Amino acid sequence: MCPNEMKYSENISLEDIKNIWPSIEKQILELQVDKVFLSTYGNILSEDEFPIEAMKLLLTKINEIDKIRVVIFETHYKEITEQKLAWLKSVLTNKYIDFEIGVETVNKDIQNNCLNKEIDLKELINTIDLIHKYDMTVEANVLIGIPFLTAKEQIECAVDSAHWLFEHGIDEVVLFPVNIINGSTIEELYKNNKYNVISQWMVIKVLNGIKEEYLNRISISMYGNYKTSERNIFKNNILPTSCQKCYDELMKFYDEFLMIRDTKQRKKLIIDLLNKDTKCDCKNVI
Repeated sequence: MCPNEMKYSENISLEDIKNIWPSIEKQILELQVDKVFLSTYGNILSEDEFPIEAMKLLLTKINEIDKIRVVIFETHYKEITEQKLAWLKSVLTNKYIDFEIGVETVNKDIQNNCLNKEIDLKELINTIDLIHKYDMTVEANVLIGIPFLTAKEQIECAVDSAHWLFEHGIDEVVLFPVNIINGSTIEELYKNNKYNVISQWMVIKVLNGIKEEYLNRISISMYGNYKTSERNIFKNNILPTSCQKCYDELMKFYDEFLMIRDTKQRKKLIIDLLNKDTKCDCKNVI
């Protein structure tokens, strides 16, 4: 994600779009936004979550703003069809279109037994190919900290999933360290001592395990960068943990890592951080 972006997330009607668009447009122009991320409950291309009439109006309005270069749709891979891709291309005539899909892991056993989720990997590959056919891109979310696994298994699962996705055509992988969210199943596991808050150093060790050739196509989200922001939707999340001695170093690392795209520079940042004496023990716990 680049700095000049704005997220807007609602389950919304045609009349709602008409009413709120002036304020949205004002924010876009004031903030010099060049990228918009469209999301509802994770599947914005579903008409149950976002009616087609409302979507058409919203995209038409977005297409009229020259400053916006990129439009990202958070959706389910099964919702992406050739008909929808052709339609999106016809409405967003001068925009770069990207999709963000939740994969979490490509390990079938972990999908079924730990996440109660099933992904048809062959169908996923076909969807990636279809998106590329329309000159669009797709990024996949990969979880760090899947429940019922050891810390070592959690790291290995994320690394293996990232490699598989890159090898099968994904354009970018977004690493999502698990946040314990109020009211979630993971929170119940945590309260019953069946889930541990993950360490920030797990993210670094996942990055270190990913092949250097792929590092320029990695993003990281939900690592705690919103801790002091006004996005109150996250205020009760339990974030990945670290001690106070290394917290500043980790946040500095994330800022620098995400600001550059060169693979060698990114690898050097990782190695330098792992070799740095942070005068704490928390990075050696895993």
